[in-house]
Amino acid sequence: MEKAQRARDKRLANMTPLQRARYDRWLAAHRAVSATGRAEARERRKQAKEARALIELPPSAAGEEVERIQTLIDELERRAKPRFDVFD
Repeated sequence: MEKAQRARDKRLANMTPLQRARYDRWLAAHRAVSATGRAEARERRKQAKEARALIELPPSAAGEEVERIQTLIDELERRAKPRFDVFD
């Protein structure tokens, strides 16, 4: 075991930064994790992918329509306010 550890340490010490980054990514992807942990990681990746897809959507024309309707609502509310108040 110690001999294998020394060989691994030597190999890691001789790696270029690019090789070490690649090895670290490989190591992270191959860690011993339970089935539940793998399922949770899969779900997180799925949610992240869905979130990225939503963020990348172009603004829709529906947004302009919502803004137009909100402007109309604001105008109607302004008109509906009484011109005078009994308490003034």
